[in-house]
Order: sequence, then structure tokens, then C-alpha cells
Amino acid sequence: MKKWELYKEGKIKLSKEEIESYKYSEYRHNRNEESFNTFITIIKLPYYIFWKFPAWTIRKVTFKDMREKQQKEIERLKLVMESKERARKSNILELEKYEKAFEVIGFKDKLGNYPLFHSIEKDEDRETISFKSNLTLSEWMNKKESLETVLDTNVVSIKHQKESKQIVYLDTTKKGMPKLLEWKDEYLINDGILPIGQDIFGNLIKFEFIYVANVLIGGAPRGGKTKLFQLLAYQILRAGGHLIIAEFKELDYQKFENKCQVINDHGELKAALIKLGKERDKRKKLFRKVDAENIDDYNKKTGSNLKRYYLMIDELGEAMEIANPNMTKKAKDELEKDIAELARSGARLYSAFGIHFIFGTQRPDVKVIEGQTRDQFIGRICFKAVKNTSNIVLESDIASNLNSDDKGRAYIKIGADYKEVQVFLFTHEMINRLPNRKPPKENLKIVKSEEFENENRENDEIIDVDITL
Repeated sequence: MKKWELYKEGKIKLSKEEIESYKYSEYRHNRNEESFNTFITIIKLPYYIFWKFPAWTIRKVTFKDMREKQQKEIERLKLVMESKERARKSNILELEKYEKAFEVIGFKDKLGNYPLFHSIEKDEDRETISFKSNLTLSEWMNKKESLETVLDTNVVSIKHQKESKQIVYLDTTKKGMPKLLEWKDEYLINDGILPIGQDIFGNLIKFEFIYVANVLIGGAPRGGKTKLFQLLAYQILRAGGHLIIAEFKELDYQKFENKCQVINDHGELKAALIKLGKERDKRKKLFRKVDAENIDDYNKKTGSNLKRYYLMIDELGEAMEIANPNMTKKAKDELEKDIAELARSGARLYSAFGIHFIFGTQRPDVKVIEGQTRDQFIGRICFKAVKNTSNIVLESDIASNLNSDDKGRAYIKIGADYKEVQVFLFTHEMINRLPNRKPPKENLKIVKSEEFENENRENDEIIDVDITL
């Protein structure tokens, strides 16, 4: 048949007899092949009728839903793979973008490695960008201003991932912080939760004393520290809390003198600390009777409305260092020692009983407030201040980067989190909304005018009586 194949390809010529012979042979071969295939089909017919076809039919009917699910899963996996590929390409671009930004400001670890882009999440005006690096949280905080410049955004907060200290989250936004925030009484909550301002997203920032125990406020003069003290004092008194203010300039709290106890003498400060200690002992007995863990637990179990006590010291340095020329050095040393020991003990032991300290300082050095005592002040806030003050109050010099023109602007640290906050503006007009202080009974003196003596006593009308200290 090779000749026939060559002939069909046009490579050789055959005679007429050879052509007819080959054609007949090809015809017989094809007929034999058809007959053979028909014979095989007839032999296989029972197999198809009794096995192949029923099995195919059963699979078709029985596994239809499964096949559809499998097909959908295949399509889903294709979409996932395509999405991952897009994300991978996007991450490569993001990684290059941020690496260049870090390179511009020289932000790298000791081995010369820049932070690696990890992920980004967007929620309206907020973008949360995470990076992986060996840099500490303090190093990130200290570079905040540079990061805002190269990333062209506002960094609202910087915090670690709970599971890994190598992952750092930057909360960012293009929005700007408000320059001024007016206080509204609708922000009032109670004497255990004191709002102080808002973050850049408009979230209410507050001190919750069940968690923070005590508060330390730092800042340079005229930065907003005293205004915050007055705002906290206003809220405490509006909520019916007990407040003692200790200040030694005798200027900033004159208008509070008939609203709460304001002391300007170190001997009175010592007496107030002793009084708070006695209050703690009294409450300790009450709490033990009902097996209460803290003031909130006690109020819940007994249905009481036991109020918190707050001791405010605007400038701690003046409270801890007595400048009185009329006192001997020995007397001053003893009084300073007593005040320091009472304050240290109170900061450590009183908060569970609803007795809290709110201290402010411009220079929180070891002599003013030692490290172990400072650790009891979980709530930390610092206005514009020098690096040393910012480091001691916030454990970061971030507050030193605040703009001096941004009045009422501060950084708050509660736990491990830092946030920039615009503090509500306190105005002296707000003091008029506060009730007058009820003086102790032993200090009451009834002042009667001659007009009262000569008044007709048959008249049963109620007469106002002046009460003075």
C-alpha cells in the first residue's frame, strides 16, 4: 500500500490496472473495518444498556447539586486567586511607596532596615496603616511629625498590635483637628466619668476613673493645664462629687472657694490627706460588709449613691516643696515628708474606694513625684511641654512637638495608647451654674439683723437667714 500512498500524494505514477486494484483493495479494507466496528458495538451493547448508561444516568441525577457546588467553589477560588494577585501587585506598589517615604526621613532600625508595609484599612475619613519593624513604639512616636509630612496626612494615634510588638498601627486622616471646642453640659456623664475633649474624628475622649485610678496632667505655663483642671472640677461638682482643690498661687481657683474646699496652706493639705485616709478606712468597712470590690460594685450591690472624692493639686512641685520663710528647716522637712508619704500611700491604695488624685506639674522630676508613685497615675495627659516633662508624663517626647499656638491641644495616654486631643474650653461663666458649698455645721454662725429682731413674729412667712463661715 505504500505505492498507493505515494500515488495519492502525487509523488509517483501508476498504471490504470494498478490504480483500479488499489482502489478495490482500499474499498474492501474499509468495508471490513466497518463490519468489525459494527460487530464490536453489538458485543458492547449489553454493557452500555445494562451498566454504562444506568451508571451515567444515576451520577447525572444524584450528583447534580454537588457538581454545581463544586463548580461554584472553583469559580470562587478563581476569583480569590485573582484578588490575591491584585493585592500582591498593589502591596508591592504600597511597599515601594512607603519605603521611599521612610528613606526620605531616615526612619530605619539599627540594622538599617526600613519598616515593611503590612496592610491598610479604609473607613470613611480614617485610614489605618500597619507596618512591621523592629522599631519601638517610642521611636515611632518621636517621628510622628516627620511621618505626617512624608505621608501627607495627620497621624491620630500610634499603637502596637496586641499579638505582636513588631506590628505597629497608624491611625491617619486628612481631616484637621478643630482649633476650639466649646463645652456643652450635654457632655456631662457622672462624677466617675469625666469627658475632656475630642479627637480628630470627633470621638469623645474621657477619663473613666474605674480604669485610670489617678490622673497626671503635664504642660508648660499657659498651655491649657489649669483650664483642664477647672473643667474637671466643674464636672465633678455638677455631678455631686466631693472635691478638694489645693493650689498655692491663690489666683486660679478663687471663684471655686464657695463651691468646694480650696486650700492654700501646706498644713491644710496634710490635714486633707489625713481626712481622705480616714474616709478610705470608713469605706473599707462598708465594702467588707457586702463583699464589694470597689465603689461601683458597692453602689450596685447596695443601691447606694456613694460619691467619689477627688484631690486636685494644680502644681505638684509647689505642694511638695514648701517655701515659707516663717518655718524652720526641720519643720518644713517634716511637713514635706508627711505630705509626700500620705500622697504616695493614697495614690496606691485609695482609688478602689472612690478616692482619686488629679495632679498637675510643669516639672515632674523625681523629687516632685517619684517613679513608683507616678506609676499609679494611669491616666496621663500632657499639653505643650519640654521634652523632659513630656517624657516623664507620657513616656514619650511627643508633646514637645505640639504647636504653641494650638491652645488646648494635648496628647493623652491611657494604658499603652496615645491620642491627640482638643480639650474643651472652660469659661468662668460656667462657675455660676455650680451650687454653693454647704459649710461644716461646726463653722456655721447665724447672722441676724436688727430688722429681723423687730419684725412681727406673728407672721409665719419663711425668712431667709444669712449663713457665713
